[in-house]
Amino acid sequence: MKFYIQFALLFLLASGAFAEGQAHVTIFAFGGVGYAGVTSEGEKEFNRIYQREAPLEEFIEWYERGHNEEKTYCMTAFYELDRNRYLRIKKQYQNEGIEISTMDGCLAGSEQLDTILKRIESGRYEPYYNLEKLEHQN
Repeated sequence: MKFYIQFALLFLLASGAFAEGQAHVTIFAFGGVGYAGVTSEGEKEFNRIYQREAPLEEFIEWYERGHNEEKTYCMTAFYELDRNRYLRIKKQYQNEGIEISTMDGCLAGSEQLDTILKRIESGRYEPYYNLEKLEHQN
């Protein structure tokens, strides 16, 4: 029973059920999460910003006020929008052992920032914010 309560709480956090106003992201996740495969609040916020005419400035603001999980979404954007900024920040935090709370499908856990940055660079998350698809939606 305890497992189901913990799972339900993680699901609610990932889906943003406790968020008020602008998303407060506590888990880094792209793709469907939880039993129902819902889009995480972080991914929704990422795409909301990414679809704007000048998203870089808003990602910079989110990065400056955000905590590690929010900053990780911003790093995903910086990799596409401002590679020099991405590389500068990556160098600053590389090998620091920073743990990021993540969710991949139904699995909640944490991963090293360095591991997630490798996935960003490999294009692992790109299908969730495909540039051409977003450009045609506007």
